Amino acid sequence: MKIKKKIRILITCLGGRRALDLINVLKKNKIYDYEIFGTDIKKNLKIKNKINKFYQVPKGQTKEFIKRIIEIIKKNQIKLAIFGADEEVLNISKNRYLFKNLDCFIPIMEKKKLNIISNKLNLFKNLEKKKISLAKWNIIKNLSDLKKFSLKFKNNFVLKNADSRGGRDIFIIDKKIKQPKKMSTGSQEIHLNYDDLLKKFNIKNKLRKNTYIAMEKLNRPAYDVDALSLNGKIKKLIIRKRLFRDPYKKHSFSTNKKIKNYCEQIIKSLKLSYLFDIDIMMDKKKEPKILEINPRMSGTIYLTLKKVNLINYLYSLNRNDF
Repeated sequence: MKIKKKIRILITCLGGRRALDLINVLKKNKIYDYEIFGTDIKKNLKIKNKINKFYQVPKGQTKEFIKRIIEIIKKNQIKLAIFGADEEVLNISKNRYLFKNLDCFIPIMEKKKLNIISNKLNLFKNLEKKKISLAKWNIIKNLSDLKKFSLKFKNNFVLKNADSRGGRDIFIIDKKIKQPKKMSTGSQEIHLNYDDLLKKFNIKNKLRKNTYIAMEKLNRPAYDVDALSLNGKIKKLIIRKRLFRDPYKKHSFSTNKKIKNYCEQIIKSLKLSYLFDIDIMMDKKKEPKILEINPRMSGTIYLTLKKVNLINYLYSLNRNDF
């Protein structure tokens, strides 16, 4: 029997809903023997008994987080570090110079690219310049902009904070809804009618403090696209169709060519690298339209890893043999 090569890997955000599933898949790897080190901002997690070593860390956007991660990498001779939160990824990218002399592969895109894909307004503007087809959308600066867009789409549209992540600060406006509600436990988006948006959520103040965009409503199901690329060259692209509103519930794999070609156009045009997640839905003409790009692996990537172990391929990028 061939002896598997040991690789020390660091994975953050192990307090996530499907973290244990991810760990279990990695432990069954047929090529590498992953020694798994993990972190989270929470302390008493049951998952810490399932990995080699667990560390509690400060919040991902802080200087203390950077310092702690460097200490963990050095102490444990980590060879691959994978970050599970956007805030962590953005912070690491800003402080990449501090990681230069570490013998550890940190697959995070450069700051310039992250600034584009982590903000929906920047992303949409850049994709428009590159002639990528998008859902109908507008920047919303004030209540007047909001009213115009609402009238155009007959009080049925989506309003989202350009910097929001994980379904936070996203409003699904539907004139048929009588009371504001969350539609599933897996998303923090709020479904409500236009009047309640104005009266109950202080939207005027939100528009004053943050950048929002409004989009036409797209059609379910939603698709998660797990992508691995290097400077726009696609290495692997796995499409998963959500079978429930809750993104953490069951998915099925898809070979939809329209989605595949669409995502390839986006990745090539923005010259994206490493492992990331693209969220897609279809418009009325059954054409794919992008919702967002998450600059890190999906929270449900364990489903893809059962089919194609993208972590193995990701590590191979560091060795230039993939």
